[in-house]
Amino acid sequence: MENAKRLSDPTEIKRLVFQEVEDERGKYALHPDKNGDDAQDNCPFRSDDVISSLYRNQDGDAELYVEMHRGLFCFDTAAGSWYKWTGHYWQEDVLNDSLRHIDAVVEVYGQQLDRLSNKQRKEMSNESGKLH
Repeated sequence: MENAKRLSDPTEIKRLVFQEVEDERGKYALHPDKNGDDAQDNCPFRSDDVISSLYRNQDGDAELYVEMHRGLFCFDTAAGSWYKWTGHYWQEDVLNDSLRHIDAVVEVYGQQLDRLSNKQRKEMSNESGKLH
């Protein structure tokens, strides 16, 4: 009886839900590299992975996108359509939400830029000049 009363209290239900969310976030969220500068920001990728993706151009962008949106969007190559997970089934993405989420990849590159010192930025700029 006490348990039923406890679960009918909105405050207790809210507390239990938030506790479950935090437990799952700790269990399933991507974690930044705990060694070095990565631990000080919110970027879910290690610096080396972001730099590698940057140098691989569209392939690297796609890899970051897929990793960030796994389970939310998928592309059906046979149909040539994007699909969005609705919680129970995949629905065709007629509003192009999948394309709007590319901004998240740009944000990861911006976070990586914030990680770099001025010296590292100059070195990367020089390296990119040699690649052309």
